[in-house]
Amino acid sequence: HLEKLAEIHAATLNQPLKSVLAEEQVIVENAGVGRWLSLKVAQYNGISANTSYLFPAEFMWQLLHNVLQDIPNKDPCAINVMRWRLFTYFYRTLMSHPNTLHEVLPQAIAQYFAKRPEESAWGLSIELANLFDQYLFFRPDWIIAWEQGHYEEWAGWQGHLWQKAVNEQHLPHWVNLQEDFIHHLPYATQLPERVSFFAIPNLSPSYLHLLGEVAKRMEVHLYVLNPCVHYWGDITAEKIKAKFPKVKQQYIEVGNELLASMGTQGRDFIDTLIELEPHSINEHYHDINVKNRLSALQYDILHLLSANQEHTTLKLDQSLQIHACHSPMREVEVLHDQLLAVLDADHTLMPDDIVIMTPDIDGYAPYIEAVFNHAEQQLPFSLADHTPSHLSSSLEWLTQALQLPEQSYNADAVISLLQNPEIQARFKLDDEAIELCRYWVFATNIRHDAQKTANSRLSQESMAESMINECFLEDNDHADNYEDNYELPHEHGWQQGLDRLLLGYALSEEQLFAERLPFANIEGKQLEIYAQFRSFIDQLFILQRWQQAEKSLEDWLYEARQWLLGFFEQADLLKVLDQVKSDSQAAQVSHQENLEAYSATNNRLNDEDDLFIEKPLNFRLFRRILCHYANARKNDS
Repeated sequence: HLEKLAEIHAATLNQPLKSVLAEEQVIVENAGVGRWLSLKVAQYNGISANTSYLFPAEFMWQLLHNVLQDIPNKDPCAINVMRWRLFTYFYRTLMSHPNTLHEVLPQAIAQYFAKRPEESAWGLSIELANLFDQYLFFRPDWIIAWEQGHYEEWAGWQGHLWQKAVNEQHLPHWVNLQEDFIHHLPYATQLPERVSFFAIPNLSPSYLHLLGEVAKRMEVHLYVLNPCVHYWGDITAEKIKAKFPKVKQQYIEVGNELLASMGTQGRDFIDTLIELEPHSINEHYHDINVKNRLSALQYDILHLLSANQEHTTLKLDQSLQIHACHSPMREVEVLHDQLLAVLDADHTLMPDDIVIMTPDIDGYAPYIEAVFNHAEQQLPFSLADHTPSHLSSSLEWLTQALQLPEQSYNADAVISLLQNPEIQARFKLDDEAIELCRYWVFATNIRHDAQKTANSRLSQESMAESMINECFLEDNDHADNYEDNYELPHEHGWQQGLDRLLLGYALSEEQLFAERLPFANIEGKQLEIYAQFRSFIDQLFILQRWQQAEKSLEDWLYEARQWLLGFFEQADLLKVLDQVKSDSQAAQVSHQENLEAYSATNNRLNDEDDLFIEKPLNFRLFRRILCHYANARKNDS
């Protein structure tokens, strides 16, 4: 099991590297496994330090760069860069030769660009980048064929896109570097002394082939979970077996039905590992004492026994349970009750012996916190692979705020954005002040802002503010002139509501101004709350001015940075903008020095080559890009 693998890994790390400054490199599937493993190593060895936890693709490119030093430091075909390369191609084609897409893409995909083509280009680029990344690792033969101009009929359009985004630019990737890598590997001087792959569930055959070559020059340790003590590379699921003629079915082994049907990926991975040379296999199996239904199932898988072989001595128990619940909240409530029952039945069991797994921990996090923190009998818990609460809240706030113009600044949506603790601190609004603001919005009949113009009146000094500044603070005789020229805002809009609040401070309750009735009972310290609330609203309405704007990517990033700094003092959210800039520059998108270098080389630029730089992005497209990066950062944190 995983604990045993961690113990063996810790024992390996106790064997020091030749250099005391050398860094241990450990390859893991995700950041959560890395954090857990570092804690386990510290538990077994007393300390865990000078260890770098990398993902498989990240490590492979680092290895390629150490051997072939004339390639870029970062993979130019990584997913986050590839999406920009594809987007650049789509964007240029849409702007210059839109009919080309109908010639290159299948009809169903070409029609995808019919509505909001720029945003569609970004969405398709995200999906294709993920797909191409999978091809690089699991279908390298397709990539090689495409680069040689050979296309399968069903995937020809994908091959064409690969040519445009990668091959025509002569970009290196790990598939086309393999031959050079193997040739130069014997002469490499910057290889790490040892690398460990911990609990990686699957690696492509091509990746494993390169690891086999690397293992001739350095230590490569693979810590793999194998559910079965016997060789199970030949077992076949009943569903597959049924497709063969009955005469042949008698020669097909099923073994354990559950393992045969659900373990195909792991079976092929372990089978490929066994074929690697050179290698030595150290097995550390722990036999299972059958004491309940769950352990019986584990025993059958471990020994490759059919599940039809009943453990007749076992009675029905609750070691395996399936609960059908009507909501995530109810799921967590049932889970909490079951944990209490298990801990009550087995006093040797401790909370840190329990692991709860779910495919979307961020989705369940609020329910877990609500149930576990407020139960009568509280259980200690921690959330792994979960975005830090302050960052998650800020990222969620950003994605919601960016949608406000599309929602006509719905009053409930705007007020909900005040619930963020960092926003409250930035604008000096406590819970009591927010409730007062909520009351003001309701009492002044603010519902939404129907005004869709680019120059929102809320982004400038309102007529009521001008009147108060110049009339009541200087010369009251000018009030009539302002009233005559006052343009009535939308009846249920933010402008009318905020003006009524401010007029309530300046005028008596009965005195109408431009058919507006001042809102009574705003005085004293409430004016300070109004000022902070108004400042918050004004900052939000900057998005309204952006609705019809078109800017370069660099300008959008600058504007967004200044806008965010108006809300947040911490820098976490700014890392989202930094990542957009880093990825786009890595793909050479809208990058001035690339334009200058190209001009110097070619003496001219044709329309298509400089189109992306010349053509600005609209706000809808930039918003979609920003929301994508915010969600990605939330999932990766």
